[in-house]
Amino acid sequence: MSNKCLHAVIYDKLLNRIINNEFKDTNKLPSEAELQKYYGVSRITIRRAIQDLQNDGYVIKYSGKGTIIQSQKFILDLQKLDSFSNETKVKGIDSYSILVKFENILPPIKVRNALNLLSNDKVYYIERIRCMNNSKIGVHKSYITQKNNIILRNSDFTDKHSSLYELLKKQHIQLNSAQENIEAIMPSSYIQNLLELPSNIPIFYRERLTYDINDIPVEYVEMFYRSDDYKYTIKLNINKNK
Repeated sequence: MSNKCLHAVIYDKLLNRIINNEFKDTNKLPSEAELQKYYGVSRITIRRAIQDLQNDGYVIKYSGKGTIIQSQKFILDLQKLDSFSNETKVKGIDSYSILVKFENILPPIKVRNALNLLSNDKVYYIERIRCMNNSKIGVHKSYITQKNNIILRNSDFTDKHSSLYELLKKQHIQLNSAQENIEAIMPSSYIQNLLELPSNIPIFYRERLTYDINDIPVEYVEMFYRSDDYKYTIKLNINKNK
């Protein structure tokens, strides 16, 4: 195997360990000598792999301090409608949720209007803290219509890996599209405490209305994400008709 192929293999192995928080105790890579012994490769191979990690923004080398791991942001594709559970699962990231509230309530007026409900129609209100790699990274406040014989229970969410979208799918509710707004805001003291945020740190606020295949609104959800853990990506195309 060539040195080029070998250093790429070491790069992948180190990146996988970084993503899985294997170095979280020290927040830095082992020394080049330790990595050389661990992987059984030459020092130049280790150095090339580390240099590529630095070029890609995963680590920074400091003289006298070692190779420090950079905070990694979770990237979300805004063109794709998916659940939090599946978004993290497909990326191989350990994630789970902590149930804060499950209630049957009369929704706020803006939610009632968005879901096309009558004044006496109740919704399921589900509030959960989203966690990734053992860190609290977001809060979801979901309002689910009780129309179409949708039945949800508190016990459905005691499993920290439960997925709302999977529960709806089992009840033959097929989600098809969504309209979403995103903005940067300062968190309320309530959200700040839930996420254990330092003061004066802005967050991403996402507001989504999700429709089924019949274009009927099913879910209104407010999402609050740490701005230091998330970034969003979207692909733009030139309008060739102009």
